[in-house]
Amino acid sequence: TTTSTTVALVDDGILRIGLLAPLSGPGADLGRSIQHAAEFAVTRVNEAGGVGGRAVRLIVQDEGPDVTTATRGLDQLLGSDVDAIIGPASNQVALALLGGLVDDGVLTCSATASAIALDQYPDTGLFVRTVPSDAMAAEAMARSIDQTGRALIGIIHVDDAYGRTYADALVGRVNSRALSVVERIAYSPNAADVSADVDRLVDAGAEVVAVIGD
Repeated sequence: TTTSTTVALVDDGILRIGLLAPLSGPGADLGRSIQHAAEFAVTRVNEAGGVGGRAVRLIVQDEGPDVTTATRGLDQLLGSDVDAIIGPASNQVALALLGGLVDDGVLTCSATASAIALDQYPDTGLFVRTVPSDAMAAEAMARSIDQTGRALIGIIHVDDAYGRTYADALVGRVNSRALSVVERIAYSPNAADVSADVDRLVDAGAEVVAVIGD
C-alpha cells in the first residue's frame, strides 16, 4: 500500500513579481533600464490600490553576464516564492533556463529575448515576449538589403543558438529575393578580434554585409 500526499500552494493574497535582469557586466545599462521600468509599473499599480487590495511586491535579482550568474539569481527568486518572473534579458540565458521555469510552472515574460529558437519552444503557454522574434528582424534586414540595389551579400554572425538561427532565417529571406550570399562567417562569442573574418568578407566580393551580433 502506498500513500501519496499533495501539498497545496497557499495563496497569501500578495502578488510577487520577480525581476531577473543583467545588473552587472556588459549588459548592466540595459538591465537597469528594465529594472526602472518594472519599478515604475509596480509603483503605479500600488498607487491605484495594488492587486486584490494588497501591494504588489517586486523582487530583483541580478542576471549577470552569463548562465551561471543567472542561475544563481533565478534560484533566489524561486526561493522567494515569486508568482511570475520578468526576464531574462539574454537569449542564451532564456534558452538555458526556460526548461526549468516551465517545469516549475512559473509564468515568465521577457522583454528582450528575441531568438528564433524560442518561437516554437514547448512552453505550455508559460513564456511570453514583448519583443518580436528575430524571424521578423531577418525579414526587415533582407528587405533593407534588397532596397540598396546590391545583390552580393556577406553575413557575419555570432556562433551560438541566437546567431545561427537568425543567420539561417536571413539566408532564406535573402534567397527568396534572388540575392546571393557570397560568404557566411560565424565568429566566437568570445572573439577579441574579427579582423580576419572581415577580410574574408571583403575578399569574397560582398557588396553588403549583414552583421548579427550579441
